[in-house]
Amino acid sequence: MGIFENVLIVSDLDGTLTNSSGRISDENREAVKYFCDGGGSFSICTSRPPQTFRNLLRIAPFNAPIVHSNGSLIYDHAAGRPVYCDYLDDTATEICRYALSSLPGVCFEIFTDERSFVVNPSQITANYHRRAEVEDTCISSPFEAEGSWLKLALTYDNREALLVLRNELEKAFPHTRFIFSSP
Repeated sequence: MGIFENVLIVSDLDGTLTNSSGRISDENREAVKYFCDGGGSFSICTSRPPQTFRNLLRIAPFNAPIVHSNGSLIYDHAAGRPVYCDYLDDTATEICRYALSSLPGVCFEIFTDERSFVVNPSQITANYHRRAEVEDTCISSPFEAEGSWLKLALTYDNREALLVLRNELEKAFPHTRFIFSSP
């Protein structure tokens, strides 16, 4: 029995466990290894989809299922299967219709279990996908995305226009929560 048996630590990833370059420091890696070697369970809670973790799994000792896509998926990478999944309902497609009519150039990022789809790619999206090592499939309409949706993200190069859209969406869809995941 280890000194950390029955203890679970869940950390954010970007900017918490990893540094500004997206790397896990040797100090953090060693601390996580020490904790896990002592019987502890270590996990991550992140906005990232599961397909972005393939490289990270080789360099850090995660030994518990990982919370992905802002909590809509908990995935056990060791077993290769989801533990919990809460797909978006049809409201997500209605949000897309509304956003397309209000802000035609808006970028949509649609994340499923295995793939990432992008409509109207922006520099913001390109930067995120490069940093998070997301391989995306460009499509011309959000309604072409195949599979069940875990997460829908909207980006636009003009923050003020995106704020206006968010306010409109909050009025049109009062039972849906809209958040900014980065400044």
